[in-house]
Amino acid sequence: MNIVGNRTYILAFGAVVAAAVAFFTGEMTLAEAVNAGLVGAGLGALRAGVAGK
Repeated sequence: MNIVGNRTYILAFGAVVAAAVAFFTGEMTLAEAVNAGLVGAGLGALRAGVAGK
């Protein structure tokens, strides 16, 4: 697996999953989880824009 170009996507996916898990376990409120998920999704979008994909 070529991880060189995919590290940011893996980090973004991990942020979204971590936000969902934190919400379901009660560590975050819904607003906090949505905010964290949007930050993770924003990282992926930013990386896709920079990469020109």
